[in-house]
Amino acid sequence: MILDHFNEMEHEEADQKQRLSQRVVYDNIKNSYEENPKPFITSLCRYLQEEQSLLTQFMMAEAESMEVSPADDQDHILAFMDESSKKVKNCIEKLESLEDQLAGFEQFRGGSNGINLSEQQKKLIRSQQRRDQLFTDLKCQLQKIETKAEEAEAILEKKMLAYKEKLKLFYVDLVDHRPPIPTEVERGSFVVTEQQKHIIKVELGSKKRNKEADGNKEEATNQKFRCPKFYATVRLLACDNIDCKGKVKAQFCNESEVNEKFQSGEWESPCEIKLKAKTDESPFEKKALATFKKLEIENFERKQDIQVCEDKFRIVFTTRVRIADQDTLVSTISLPIVVTTGASQSCNVHGSLLWQCFSTNDAFQLPIESASSLKWHIVFDMLNAKMRTLGGRDLCNDEKDHLGSRLMQEENPIPDEMDIPFRRFCVDKMMDIKEGDDKKKSATFWMWFLAVFNLTKFHLQDYWNNELICGFIKKETAEQKLKSNNHNMKDYTYLLRFSDSIITDCQGQNLCGAISATVVTNKGKKGKWKFLSTEPFKAETFKVKKKTLAQCVKTTYVKTTDTPAPDGNNVQLLQWLYKSPTSTISTEEAFQTYFTESKNRKENERYKKMEEIL
Repeated sequence: MILDHFNEMEHEEADQKQRLSQRVVYDNIKNSYEENPKPFITSLCRYLQEEQSLLTQFMMAEAESMEVSPADDQDHILAFMDESSKKVKNCIEKLESLEDQLAGFEQFRGGSNGINLSEQQKKLIRSQQRRDQLFTDLKCQLQKIETKAEEAEAILEKKMLAYKEKLKLFYVDLVDHRPPIPTEVERGSFVVTEQQKHIIKVELGSKKRNKEADGNKEEATNQKFRCPKFYATVRLLACDNIDCKGKVKAQFCNESEVNEKFQSGEWESPCEIKLKAKTDESPFEKKALATFKKLEIENFERKQDIQVCEDKFRIVFTTRVRIADQDTLVSTISLPIVVTTGASQSCNVHGSLLWQCFSTNDAFQLPIESASSLKWHIVFDMLNAKMRTLGGRDLCNDEKDHLGSRLMQEENPIPDEMDIPFRRFCVDKMMDIKEGDDKKKSATFWMWFLAVFNLTKFHLQDYWNNELICGFIKKETAEQKLKSNNHNMKDYTYLLRFSDSIITDCQGQNLCGAISATVVTNKGKKGKWKFLSTEPFKAETFKVKKKTLAQCVKTTYVKTTDTPAPDGNNVQLLQWLYKSPTSTISTEEAFQTYFTESKNRKENERYKKMEEIL
């Protein structure tokens, strides 16, 4: 019987889409029943029982929500309305009777018919007055009814609101109470799940003479513009009941254009920079996922007087979905992207992206805003968070003071609430650097900080995490720290700090800083303590010469004629590592682990060479 019922249901009238959906459901139920009827019937009975329990709760809540409390005036209003309707009906009946009388007076106005004319006129006047009075009473009564009707309407609205609140417990998709679908879907359901590039370096091509120009020396761009392909992935969340079979459209927009789209709501309006055809569309795959594998810009030209660090873009993704029989346009944006035309630009661009994302709680917030300045304590938290990605300790107060004074070019530490302009952070030049014999370049604060970060990340991370490096302190602070150890001061005590003046390999984000040692010795004039600074250890020392920091420290010597040494007049300069005002540790003990690792590495390399010879 059940199978016959399933077969009958397949032939019920329905449109093609409904029939297809029903057929899938019916087939699943039918197959479940045919394979094993007992579990199917058991689950069906359990479902019916739960549905009956739900309906019972619904009916109880419905009855509670429609109950009238003693404090309500609706009983009095209903009684008044009933009484008023009777009065209105009585007035209307009297008016109808008077209208008949007046019609009779009008009919016999021409003759007396044995009736005194003056008496007839008096009756007519009295009837008219009575009619006017009835009209006045009726008008007054209707006004009272209107007033009471407004009161009743207010009470009923209050009751209906309470009733609908109860209904929400059972039917959350009531049309009057569900949130607007486009807003909710746009805010949280359509998201960028993967973004490959935040910095896109393009090649603009060379300039050449335009032969077709009429001798006016016009130049035209050579058709050799190149842009690397980049990809992104978007996903539509909570899409079980959403028809998302369409395509997703991608646009490459300046942030000002994104704000215009947001203000106008015209998310599909064209943008100035175009993506190449056939790369800017992608269909939804499984799990409502759309992947753009070969996004590419057609052409690019930066407007004049715009700094590359301030010229940011977003990829805007739009698609149309069908929700509750409504076609809805949903959109989302990527994280900020900067287009560069040279390798040297990428370093400061990296700083500008960090600034923008760190200065807001939500990098996808609309309209897009980028802070022109931040408080110093916020900027310091950003720099500290960057160093924390390496592991190890937080930056200390001495480092905070040095970074702040260096950033704002002040001699003394700056207050936490000082405003730090964005341009001072990664646009304005802070220092001149020399690379080679005759090359002279300038660097921003961020370039110097990132150079030190890269040096630590690629060559000094273990030393940094084990707190063998004091870090961002100036030479005067290093000398004060060594002086503070006056009672336990030992000859050739030193500490390691990052150099303030050296940056090497200034192309892109691969630039590196340097680290040097400040050392105290009592070989000054008249036996006074003397402070020396070693030659900075650069990235090439670790990368090209294959030396570790431990080896550099151990093999740094100073010439002396007073103290005999194994290497003649050379004495190891860095003997005691400063840890605190009351503590020092020998170099051998501090770097013992790294000396062992270096020795094992050399032995392994020697064994490999021997194996190759054999």
